[in-house]
Amino acid sequence: GYLAQAVFSNTLEWLNIEGNKIKDKGIEHLSYGKFRNISYFKTGENQLTSKSAYDIYKGNFQNLTNLYVENNELLDEGVNYLMKAQFVPYLKEINLSYNQIGNQGCELLAKAGLTSLELLNIKMNYIDDQGVVEISKGTFPVLKFLNLEDNEIGSVGAKALASGHLINLIELKLKGNKLKANDMKMIKEGNMKKLIATPNGLSFYNFSKISASVLTS
Repeated sequence: GYLAQAVFSNTLEWLNIEGNKIKDKGIEHLSYGKFRNISYFKTGENQLTSKSAYDIYKGNFQNLTNLYVENNELLDEGVNYLMKAQFVPYLKEINLSYNQIGNQGCELLAKAGLTSLELLNIKMNYIDDQGVVEISKGTFPVLKFLNLEDNEIGSVGAKALASGHLINLIELKLKGNKLKANDMKMIKEGNMKKLIATPNGLSFYNFSKISASVLTS
C-alpha cells in the first residue's frame, strides 16, 4: 500500500511494475490510490487473476490510454471486467497476451467500444476461428496493429479477417497458427489494403515481398 499512499501518486502519469511477484492483493491496494492522472500502466509478468482486472476496473484509473497486463491469468472473466471500465473509450494500446483468453474474451473486446484503440495484442491465448470472427466484425475504427500469434486460427479465421472491418490495419501478426499459403493469399487480397507486412511462413511483415514459393507451398 506504500505506492498507493505516496505523495506523488496524484501527479504520476506512468506506472511500470512489470516483472515482479505482485499478486491480486497488490493491485487491490493500488486501486485505492490517487492515480487519476496515470495514462500508462504496465503490470505484465506478475501473478494476477481476474480479481486484479476487477480492481483495475473499479479503481482510480479513469484516464488510462495504455494498459499492458501480459503474462498473467486474467481469463475471459478478467477481460469482462476491464471492458466495463471508464477508460475503455480512451485506450490506445492494450496487451493481453499470455492470459488464457478464449473466444468469449474476443467477443467482449469486439463489443466494448474500443474506438481509440490502435494496438491490440492477444498473442498466445486460446483463440480459434470463432474468436477471430468476433474481432473481425468488431468496432475498432482506428486499429493499426493486431497480434494474433500462437493461437488456433485456421481458414475460417482467415476468411473473416479478409472480409472483416479491420480496414486500417497496417501490421498483422499471425505466426504460430494453423494457416496455409492460400489463407495468407486470401488475407492479402482482402479488405486490409493498408497492410505493410508479408507472410513469412505464418507471419505478416511486408506483402510487397511475398515470394512465389510462400504462396504455392
